[in-house]
Amino acid sequence: MKNLILFIALFVFTLSIQSQDKVYTLTEVDVAPKMKNYKNIDSLDSKRNFKRSIKRFIVINLDLSRYNGEKTRVFVEFVIKDNGKFEILRVKGRSDQAKAIVVKAMEKIKKMQPASINEESVSMSFIIPVTLNEVIIIDKTRNSKW
Repeated sequence: MKNLILFIALFVFTLSIQSQDKVYTLTEVDVAPKMKNYKNIDSLDSKRNFKRSIKRFIVINLDLSRYNGEKTRVFVEFVIKDNGKFEILRVKGRSDQAKAIVVKAMEKIKKMQPASINEESVSMSFIIPVTLNEVIIIDKTRNSKW
C-alpha cells in the first residue's frame, strides 16, 4: 500500500513539473506578454499589441550606423519565461553582421510581463523576422504632424 501511495505522489509531482516547463506559442495563450514601458493600444487585443510593441522596440533600438550590408532578413526565436525574463534562443540569417545588430537590439529587453493562460503566468516562445535594408531613415523626433 505504501508503494502505491508513493507511486501516485511521484506521478502527480512529475506531472506538475512537466506542466511548469511547457513553453506555449502566441496562439495558445489567453493574454500575450506585455512590454513594461509600452502602452497598449486600446482597439487592439493583447496579441496584436505584443507584436506591435516588439517590432517598435526593435526599430527604435537598432544601431544601423555600422551596417554596410545589403537587404537581408534575420529570424530571432525568443522566449518570455513565466517569471518575465527574456531569453534569445536562436538567430538565423545569412549575414553575421546583421544577426549581431539585431541580437544587440533585442538584448536590451530585460523583463516583460509574462503571458498567461487562465490568469496563470506561463512561458511563451515567439519568432520574429527582422528585415535590414542598406539605408533606413527613422525619424525619432516627435515633430511629425502625421
